[in-house]
Amino acid sequence: MVTAQTASCPWSGEDPIGRRFRRGTIPDRPLQEAAGVVADARILGLDVDPGLVACFPYWELTPSNATVVARGAADTATALAAVRESVRGLDPLLPASNVRMLDDILAASVAVRAFPCCR
Repeated sequence: MVTAQTASCPWSGEDPIGRRFRRGTIPDRPLQEAAGVVADARILGLDVDPGLVACFPYWELTPSNATVVARGAADTATALAAVRESVRGLDPLLPASNVRMLDDILAASVAVRAFPCCR
């Protein structure tokens, strides 16, 4: 999967599905195929352009690069426990670290704007 911004760059005006691209700048890496397009996401912060982003299956990434995003209607404790359990189901040895709610991430991201004296 590639983000909408990523799809619009090399394939402007064309259908990105099935297009091939190389992940990173290492020339001997195998080509990847765009299987879908997802919405753009501000991954590093609201003020940081996400740049070109592609999503890959868990098994194609090193564990330090894996990010899991989940949506649900459960309360905070139940949701966090479900995410940890889902990660454990993928790989019992994989640590589920830094599990946070999106509201908390957004609050931290805008805190610098809300409290400019604390920069």
